Amino acid sequence: MQCAVATLLAANAIAAGGRAVASPEFVPDLNSGNTLANTSTFRAHVNEQARVEVPPLVVFNVTNLAMDTPQDGTAVIRVVDLVLAQNRKLLVTIAPQSDSFTDVAGQVSWRASKVVWSVVGFQGAVSRSGRLAEASAHVEVITCAAGLPACGATLKFTLEADESQIVAGTHTLVGLYRVSSVL
Repeated sequence: MQCAVATLLAANAIAAGGRAVASPEFVPDLNSGNTLANTSTFRAHVNEQARVEVPPLVVFNVTNLAMDTPQDGTAVIRVVDLVLAQNRKLLVTIAPQSDSFTDVAGQVSWRASKVVWSVVGFQGAVSRSGRLAEASAHVEVITCAAGLPACGATLKFTLEADESQIVAGTHTLVGLYRVSSVL
């Protein structure tokens, strides 16, 4: 094929007084004898994607077991770089990893269902107040509207009162977030 191109350019250079010029002529396809008319199709496949930020730590400073204890500050759930299939929404849910908080000795304290939240604010999403369920049971926290590149919600978590025998110290419960695309 290089020989055909060189011959064409040389012929054009002679016709143009020794200057090589671009030509609209087609180089013959050496395999079929036809003019070159092959095409390329370029295709980009875009996967559904999002970057989701959840609070890594929610702290309750309990000073009275007989009273509900709001978290220190607020918790922000933020979804950015959101790309979904047409008419789909992004659903963020949370489930406790176990049924109860445990202290450092592994003793059970508050039930997971004692953790509730209220919505302080939201953007491009629907968010409702809620309560943790039993272990592995996911509860909706936020649903992002279809067609938006970002959304978020600001929540206030509260640990409800529990007058059972709870010892002083750090008690831990892990919440597992799940992110899914829904209709």
